[in-house]
Amino acid sequence: MAQLAKRYSNPLLGEITLIRNGSELVLNAGEWHTALATRKNASGSGSLISTAPTLSGLKFIIGNHSGKRTLSLGDSQNEYRFTEI
Repeated sequence: MAQLAKRYSNPLLGEITLIRNGSELVLNAGEWHTALATRKNASGSGSLISTAPTLSGLKFIIGNHSGKRTLSLGDSQNEYRFTEI
């Protein structure tokens, strides 16, 4: 997914880095990391889905906000937006 930035940050959750290792995409959050799969959502947006056994199904929605690339993580009550740095 060419539209992804390499590094993102959230004021509460800190920084994450996306690393491409051959054909594999890995999210590194410092204290933990997970391989990612891509998915196209019904809305046309894309998502990154964690595939590591302990984090399986964690979903980051790919987007843009104020001209910057974003990854949004959330549930029915909270949303955490990571913005490219």
